Amino acid sequence: MSSYQLFDVNEGSEELRAFDKGANAAWSAIDACNVELGKRLIDELAQRAQGENSVLVRQRILELKALSIVRPGCSKADAEKASRLLEEAISLTKPTLDVDDLAGGLLSVSEARIISHLCVARHYAGLDLDAIGLGHGLIRAIGRQGTPSREMIVVKIGALTNLAIVEEGCGHLEEAARHFGQARSECLEASEFNLMPFVLAGLARARWRAGETREAAAALRTVADYLDLCDRHDYAKAIRSWLGQRGGQP
Repeated sequence: MSSYQLFDVNEGSEELRAFDKGANAAWSAIDACNVELGKRLIDELAQRAQGENSVLVRQRILELKALSIVRPGCSKADAEKASRLLEEAISLTKPTLDVDDLAGGLLSVSEARIISHLCVARHYAGLDLDAIGLGHGLIRAIGRQGTPSREMIVVKIGALTNLAIVEEGCGHLEEAARHFGQARSECLEASEFNLMPFVLAGLARARWRAGETREAAAALRTVADYLDLCDRHDYAKAIRSWLGQRGGQP
């Protein structure tokens, strides 16, 4: 998933603000599919943070390490390793939390975001039912927290998108379309458009499977062209590949 301001700006010391800047740079590299650069930046962050007592710093490093290995097409072993890293990250701030039972307590933005990543990691590890249950539980937990901050809204959009992608992969097409639709509504209501191309691509795939192939193909081509303009060429290529494999003009 992509994310607007993945990490909150730290209002603490100059060192922690520098760490936030480095963490964002590492995520931006990973999100742009330059994983090797992302891993080098993570290693540099981890070295600079040695001896740092901040739980949040250690949590962010674990999260970034997980994101650098859980990618589309990653192995089951890599997905399982990412899951362990994400669970360790959660335990730093919520040591007694059962991620499969989020009925009680509040989640921070960072904790909710990590759980959303864990949903994807479980999917790539082949634990689809666990991933779907986790995604539903997270969305309900966010909904119970009252009026969300802008950062939490972004996490919710990402969680809805991740859940829809997992459901689509499992063949639960109606549920996938419903969650993609919810994510689109959240994007529009919050004027948060960073994730919108991925949401619209998901909705277009649902329309394709429903038989609206001409309209869906046009939407997918438009999204791919937009992503190319944003230098997100790998994502654009993946969309065109999906369309071409199904007989649509890529």
